[in-house]
Amino acid sequence: MAGRRGAARFAIATLAVGVGTLAGFAVVREHTPAHTTATPKPPLRSSPTDTPWVATWHNEPVRWSCGTPITWAVSTAAPIPSGGLTTVRQAFKRIATTSGLRFAYDGSLPAVPGPGWRPPRGGPEVLIGWIPRSANPIFAPPAPTDALAMAEDLSTGPRLVGAVVDYSPQAYRKLQRGFGRGTTQGALVLHELMHVVGVGDQTRWPGDLSFGQLIARPTATFGAGDLAALRRLGCQ
Repeated sequence: MAGRRGAARFAIATLAVGVGTLAGFAVVREHTPAHTTATPKPPLRSSPTDTPWVATWHNEPVRWSCGTPITWAVSTAAPIPSGGLTTVRQAFKRIATTSGLRFAYDGSLPAVPGPGWRPPRGGPEVLIGWIPRSANPIFAPPAPTDALAMAEDLSTGPRLVGAVVDYSPQAYRKLQRGFGRGTTQGALVLHELMHVVGVGDQTRWPGDLSFGQLIARPTATFGAGDLAALRRLGCQ
């Protein structure tokens, strides 16, 4: 892609505490413990008309290009939890099915998925890891969060060109495996990968996986607001 990278970044974890603007983008920095759980009274509702926040550039949603698959890799700078790679694969597949975006696994890299990482020429555009908070400057200054995603824009238009995701391994391992009942690793992975494709936090409807708090669920499935946001940012 032509143009200068790095004009703006928006960082997303779980609960917005501040909003600003940079280079025409809404910038949200969110900090909440990813392992904090709540059990709202059922049913977990969502709304197709009250969707999660989406960054815009001149009124256009900031999204990935639909021309080629979005390539992703996992970091080997710290051990990958058992089943972690499978969970990420399944989460990307779910997002692809809903949005029409395409994703391609591109192996592993020894790099840390932090704020200084940039996609290498010809290499993956998204780097995902399970790096301890103390070893990743993405969590600096210290903030009470255990998972965080950052997506980088292209300054010449509403396009995303790179992203990093880190899950605190200590908090991640406390969650239940899979995408089933309870407070699961699958729900957390989906939440952060939705940020990678440009979806912000849902602030009102706990039925959305983009809801700004990790909660116990009957199953980790997209809510109506999630679906609307993913389709808006997708390629269908």
